[in-house]
Amino acid sequence: MKKTVEVNGVLGQNATKGNRAVIHSAEGPSYYTSKVVDVRNESKTGIEIETLNTIYKITYPEGFKLAEAV
Repeated sequence: MKKTVEVNGVLGQNATKGNRAVIHSAEGPSYYTSKVVDVRNESKTGIEIETLNTIYKITYPEGFKLAEAV
């Protein structure tokens, strides 16, 4: 069973299957993940990504808004 990490923060870039993700935590350190194998439960308030080793449940900080394509 994979470890689950809950983080209040944002992704440094879009999470893409096959690539590593960067998660900037609002409380401290950034996370550099192993390769992403699944992106799920994406919403306006957060996202869940599964990597080779860990499941990350990311909750966006209060007041955070996703950028929209122009």
